[in-house]
Amino acid sequence: MVTTGGSNLVRSRPAFTNDGKRLLVCTGNTVSVYSVATGMLVAELVGHRGLVTTVIAVPVSGPMIKIICQCWTASLDATLRLWDFNSATLLQTVQVARPVVSLVIPDILSPSMHNDAKKHDRYAFLSVEWKERHHGQLDNWGGRVMMHNLTKMKEVNGHLKVTHKPELLVVSPSGRFVGVPDGHTIHIWKAPVENIENVKEVKMMRLHHTKGFSTLAFHPNDTIVAGGDVTGRILIWRGVGRHTFTSEKNVENGGRSIEMSGVRSHDDAVSLTTWHWHQSECEVKFLSFSSDGAYLYSGAKEGVLVIWQLETGKKQFFPRLGGPLLFLAHSPEPSLFSISCADNKILLVNLSTMTTEKSLDGIKPPFSLPDNLRCLSNIGAAVHYKAGMLVLPAENHSVQFYDVYYDRPVSEVMVSERNYIPANDISAFVTLVTLSADGSVMGTVEMKVPEGGVGGRFSLKFWEAKARNGHFSLSTVIDEPHSDAGISALVFHPLKNMAVSCSYGGNFKVWVEHEKVPSKQEIGQGCGWRCRSVGSYKQKAMLCAGFSADGSLLAVGAGDLITFWNPETNSLVSVIGESLYLTSISALSFIPKSHHLVSVAKGSNPRFSIWNLSTLCVWWSYNLSVEVVASLNQRRMP
Repeated sequence: MVTTGGSNLVRSRPAFTNDGKRLLVCTGNTVSVYSVATGMLVAELVGHRGLVTTVIAVPVSGPMIKIICQCWTASLDATLRLWDFNSATLLQTVQVARPVVSLVIPDILSPSMHNDAKKHDRYAFLSVEWKERHHGQLDNWGGRVMMHNLTKMKEVNGHLKVTHKPELLVVSPSGRFVGVPDGHTIHIWKAPVENIENVKEVKMMRLHHTKGFSTLAFHPNDTIVAGGDVTGRILIWRGVGRHTFTSEKNVENGGRSIEMSGVRSHDDAVSLTTWHWHQSECEVKFLSFSSDGAYLYSGAKEGVLVIWQLETGKKQFFPRLGGPLLFLAHSPEPSLFSISCADNKILLVNLSTMTTEKSLDGIKPPFSLPDNLRCLSNIGAAVHYKAGMLVLPAENHSVQFYDVYYDRPVSEVMVSERNYIPANDISAFVTLVTLSADGSVMGTVEMKVPEGGVGGRFSLKFWEAKARNGHFSLSTVIDEPHSDAGISALVFHPLKNMAVSCSYGGNFKVWVEHEKVPSKQEIGQGCGWRCRSVGSYKQKAMLCAGFSADGSLLAVGAGDLITFWNPETNSLVSVIGESLYLTSISALSFIPKSHHLVSVAKGSNPRFSIWNLSTLCVWWSYNLSVEVVASLNQRRMP
């Protein structure tokens, strides 16, 4: 049986249900339905065969809230689907021409248009991927903004816009307008109120800027549009579309006689105001007006929600949200919002009290290493077999424990106590994490990023498990355990408190826990770890290591060779592998209850090999690129 978990919760903006009691979240090929009160998963909408990119709760008011529980979804499988999320039932499937990146349906937001649905068809605006096969290759031609008639189940002729890449569409709260940012331009369309056959019948206008746009928002009651750019600036246009979307007889002074303050000459707006608080090197990720239109919310990578007073431009801040912000979604409760963070977390926040009421957490992504440092990290998942948890390094100097079976985080250990730091300012990160066989000890390796080519110090830390699963206390810190060389691997002995660390500098070290009996005052504080011995072989870089099932033999990869050692005496037993590999061995794993060893070599000549330890020869080998290898030890845990 295969168990999966840890979906990406923040690839798309979530949606609250009409009663505000549930949150619909795009998670891979499914939509997960979470309880707002408990944060628990209560249902899943399964049926799409590609990533779900959009979820829209169909608005319903009054007594029908408890009866009609429907939502639309869009996916890269080129379908739109209507669901009853109360019973997790698929109601309708609409096949479209291209993979859908973003979907809006304006008239479900407009009561007048919705009530008059018998006279007018219902239209969806789609932002799609556009790929064509050219000379036998699939070329990416950017994106297109299209329309689809949901009533007649057919595409509306033509394209509204050809975009550089598929962009996220934004619909006004009234359902009257649809917009999309594309480069230095915001394109705005007026949603049709009568049947059309060609997209040329849809009115359109543009707003321009000297910088690239990243997002936009429509005011709920007024002709105000806010746009965020890639340099952290926010632009506010007022009186948008006075000439494009309004009959001239309704425009004061016939239109163009009104002075336009700060507006570019060809833009249809009365005034333009610019605000700037977010960092200049980062884009504004989202903009959203409050339900009464008095405030504008903005978020970016600083991890701070900025609350702007629209009339005065004054700011309030909701800081320390833990990571870069991606999306904001409104709840029917005016003070409750969801904020999606880049560390795969959705926060349910109450802005009236400035508190976080609940958090939906997935597996946090690892820190994105600079290209020149990627060779120093063997980031991968460790397994806490006794508790059935994955253990992974995460951003912001932490290690996370995740229960895949129940698909929920268990705990998080801060390897270094630091506040959230934006990604480009990271000064240290966790490169390795591993646990002893019984889960009683955890080892971590932390690297301090070199500044100006100077530094790059490594720290090896040992942690002792507390009574609760996934909770550890720091026992020992060893700074620069291999002098100035990086640590390539860390493994534990299967039966005792012994660990081996390997170094790019050409040696390995055996670490043991102090054998002294702790005093009454030291109980629970750890006795500390020390280096017992050091080994090397012809100064070759040692990239990996592994213990046999009974711990009597230690295998260490030394360049393109496999060296075997007695871990108790640190004496060399044997060397194998000469002339077989042209690249360094990157992983070793003994196969329990057998006389075989697995080795992996990466690089220009990748190999996956099984060795017979009785003959010290290759049993079989295959030219295969392998990322991770592990052998399940069937020994019973204590």
